[in-house]
Amino acid sequence: MGRISFGFQDLDDGVQRAIGRNQSAEVSRRAFALARDLGFEGINVDLCYGLPEQTEATFAHTIAEVIALRPDRVAIFGYAHVPWMKPMQRLINASALPRAELRLRLMAAARAALIDGGYRAIGLDHFALPHDDLARAAEGGTLNRNFQGYTTTNVDALIGLGLSAISDLPSGYFQNQRKLPDYHQVVTRPGVAVERGVLRTGDDRLRGEIIRDLMCRFRLDMADVAQRFGISFEDRFAPELDELRALEEQGLVQVGPAMVDLTPLGTVFVRNVARVFDAYRRAPATAERPRFSSTG
Repeated sequence: MGRISFGFQDLDDGVQRAIGRNQSAEVSRRAFALARDLGFEGINVDLCYGLPEQTEATFAHTIAEVIALRPDRVAIFGYAHVPWMKPMQRLINASALPRAELRLRLMAAARAALIDGGYRAIGLDHFALPHDDLARAAEGGTLNRNFQGYTTTNVDALIGLGLSAISDLPSGYFQNQRKLPDYHQVVTRPGVAVERGVLRTGDDRLRGEIIRDLMCRFRLDMADVAQRFGISFEDRFAPELDELRALEEQGLVQVGPAMVDLTPLGTVFVRNVARVFDAYRRAPATAERPRFSSTG
């Protein structure tokens, strides 16, 4: 049988109550066991750090329980508190959210425990057992990443089907209608259910390739990028190269004449390296293009 993913988020009952979920650890464990009994070949577990009421002790216990279950993959995402985007988050007590320093300790401890438990770190937030296809892709240099996360496939188009689904096409991102009545009205007649979208520019595609290389392979072949896109890398990305040299002084990268390699420390903070090539972080946030989160 195929692959299944469980969004545990956290197995602590106090944290579950704080985020308004009625899903006990026992329910999560039973669902996981059922998936194994049914013969699923790959089981993913998603966890979230930075949730209200999380402490180092409670999250360490959750990580230990997940390791004991032995899922094939584990993804650990940072919670983003955006109540202006997700009204349900208004029910969460923002004062109970872990601060930046604690968030970093939560993730660092989880990463260390998973690696010690036999998982291989994949990119910035995924972990996989050595037999899993994701670990093999990372080892073989074929790992890829799309807007949903790390993947073993490299395709030009992802088609999202259903309410609020997002499609990733060469020309841009497109999201289906988010409200059921609107979606139902559109799909009952000829046409597409797209509500909104963002078109990619040529610069977006170029920077996307660079960021993908950094996040999947932990290196950037500047000569290869220059040849593929017909540019002078040094001229096109002079400010970015200055930023990379500053990160080199911090021990995150090694910048050579034609190659940028992340150090072991840099692989942990790969998002901070990749954001150097994010053109939109320099632009001020607006109603049309809000800034949802940042690495620092």
